[in-house]
Amino acid sequence: DFLRAGPDYWKGYHAAFRYDALPALKAVRVPVLVTASPGDSLLRHMERMTDVSSRVTLEPPPEDFAARTLEFLAGEALAPAAAAPAPARAADRVTRDYVDTAVGQLLVRRTGPATGRPLVLLHASPTSSKGLEPLLLELGADRPAVTFDNPGNGDSAPVPGTPEIWDTAAVLLEAIRGLGIREYDLYGTHTGALAAMEVAIADPDGVQHLILDGITLFTEEQTADYLANYVQPMPVRWDGTQLLWAWNFLRDQAFFWPWYNRTAAGTRVGVDPASPERLHANVVELLKGGTTYHLNYRAAFAYPTRERLPLLTVPTLICASDTDPLREGMDEAQELAPDALVRVTPGRSTPDKAAVTLGLYRSFMADEPLAAN
Repeated sequence: DFLRAGPDYWKGYHAAFRYDALPALKAVRVPVLVTASPGDSLLRHMERMTDVSSRVTLEPPPEDFAARTLEFLAGEALAPAAAAPAPARAADRVTRDYVDTAVGQLLVRRTGPATGRPLVLLHASPTSSKGLEPLLLELGADRPAVTFDNPGNGDSAPVPGTPEIWDTAAVLLEAIRGLGIREYDLYGTHTGALAAMEVAIADPDGVQHLILDGITLFTEEQTADYLANYVQPMPVRWDGTQLLWAWNFLRDQAFFWPWYNRTAAGTRVGVDPASPERLHANVVELLKGGTTYHLNYRAAFAYPTRERLPLLTVPTLICASDTDPLREGMDEAQELAPDALVRVTPGRSTPDKAAVTLGLYRSFMADEPLAAN
């Protein structure tokens, strides 16, 4: 949480240190209990509270803090409070919420107007749906758009045990229906694309259009290598060096494929590394997943894409950017899903490239003809 606050963490401290509490304690008109826990560094300042409102009760640390708090809260009936105003919903910003599922709550990010066919977006490993916010805002400009932190990533509860992609997809489908969404377009990237495939297989009547941005079509040797070396649990250590591990892990993903192949042959050409600020934000989202972030990676590398891809029956666009390591599987994907549209995109690294890629997505979801590669 401290890292998440970033360069603004000090503002809460600053406001607290500048605040003059004594005039407030003199003017307050509702019942107030002032106490502290034993050992609290602020406990000694209670002796300074000599001129306070008659509504203020000063007490030393109670033996049972919770019991005393409940007793105080139940002590005096107050007049009903006025109803809080409904929060305004802005179409040009992302709001956060939670939805209940069988494994616990999943974080929901949403934007867009209240009407129109919803678009659901599923993110890549190992961070969270925060990375999809720019795409969410772009594609949610004229329709409802939602994305979830995948189970076990970001702020979402994990699937117990060692889940497979279809286990993750089942929870995501439960979350989609929990929001009251029945007919929708579906976008997924990398791990999210595999989960999106399983959602579409399980809910062909609900998914109207499916966009798969980067799917895994690895050889047996690649799969064994990635499962052995790519998928590593976070090493939580006494000296906090997991913070350095997380930073280097995400940084190296931009430089090499796979990230541990730190050689000339493994160098990713044409990929700009994230800024320090963006990398910091990604590290925060990775750390939230903690000891479960890697499970969706493991499921993605073990996923039998070649067996599952032919089971799709919904209109499908399979794509990858020209710098995506998963682009190599595009030709095979066309063979496995001959009815799907397969395209290489310029990605979204610049405004011009994003305009082309987003135009492709919009045309597909509007059932418009797509230009050939």
